[in-house]
Amino acid sequence: MNRTKEKLQKGEVAIGLLTGITDEQLLEALGYSGAFDFLTIDIEHSPMSTETCERLIRVADVSGMTPLIRPLHNEPRSLLRFLDAGAMGFQAPLVEIPEDVRGLLDGMLYPPQGQRGLAMVRAARYGFGEPVAEYVARANKDMLLVAQLETRKAVENLPALLDTPGIDVYYVGPVDLSLSYGHPGKPDHAEVVNAIESIRTQVLAAGRTLGTIARNAEQARQLVESGYRYLALPLTGLFVQAARRLADEARAAAR
Repeated sequence: MNRTKEKLQKGEVAIGLLTGITDEQLLEALGYSGAFDFLTIDIEHSPMSTETCERLIRVADVSGMTPLIRPLHNEPRSLLRFLDAGAMGFQAPLVEIPEDVRGLLDGMLYPPQGQRGLAMVRAARYGFGEPVAEYVARANKDMLLVAQLETRKAVENLPALLDTPGIDVYYVGPVDLSLSYGHPGKPDHAEVVNAIESIRTQVLAAGRTLGTIARNAEQARQLVESGYRYLALPLTGLFVQAARRLADEARAAAR
């Protein structure tokens, strides 16, 4: 059961972690805290191996977080190893046109919806879970696709993407949008802000789910108030913020 997908389908807010950190004990403890709905394992911006990724998928499973992957690229065959390890969806980078989505779904879903190959691997409980036909149907139903909109081309093609079946979350990538619009590192530039607002209004008008990154509690609150329902928290940044705040408060108390 993909609890994150169920929450989103009910219109609830799903909050999770986006991380390239590979410490299993830390991530397991965060999962057991009950604070997070999903763990997005970042392959795109980390040197993580497939074997390490599989271990983190297990960590997410046992501690109650939906295991998701942000892959290096969206080539359908390359997704299979993560799916076989038990990933329940992808936060796919650089989705720009409907054909990108169709290719992803081909790799993510078993026939007849897609072209995913079947084997009695971890995702299928090595053949010792439910009957194979039931597993295939459940796996297809549970699969979650988060499409990252992070280029000018994606914004221009958004109406077509909104008409494309299979996307569960339309995810705004502010920093990459700033790069695509010629204002690198300035997501608050007026042109980038206008592009983000265009995405927000179109996605919400279409009755679809909107997501993005949230870098602190105040930003998360503002995003939820403006209609975002899928929030990915960058774990490294959150730890650094918390550590600096603790150190600053300790120094202030010692003055």
